[in-house]
Amino acid sequence: MQAASHPSTPPPVDWAGWHLPYIGDELADLGLETAKQISAARCARVSYLTHDGRRDPAADRTLYRRLITADPPHASPLEHVATPSHGRPANFTGWAQLRSLVLRCDHQAPGSAAIRAALDSATDVPDA
Repeated sequence: MQAASHPSTPPPVDWAGWHLPYIGDELADLGLETAKQISAARCARVSYLTHDGRRDPAADRTLYRRLITADPPHASPLEHVATPSHGRPANFTGWAQLRSLVLRCDHQAPGSAAIRAALDSATDVPDA
């Protein structure tokens, strides 16, 4: 990992912006909430599946829904999607992670208001 990260120069993120791994210009017209969901799902694919060489935003949003509705939620991929923040709201100094914003860092159950709000922003995603 260290050898791979040395040649990398991450782009700066504006204060109100978001770090969105695996999101390129091809998704610029999908909107921020959708981009956050797809980014988190693509981070999950790295951890337990391989990308098959094609990008499918609908399949990524379906995976995102499965991640946040699992009991318990599989929220670690949501740690990679983040926005600048003061202090240390979770385990990264200076960043608020999507995980903490969706799950509110208090281990809410899948039926909680935070989960329902996250699902409301993904209503066009079919159930898995």
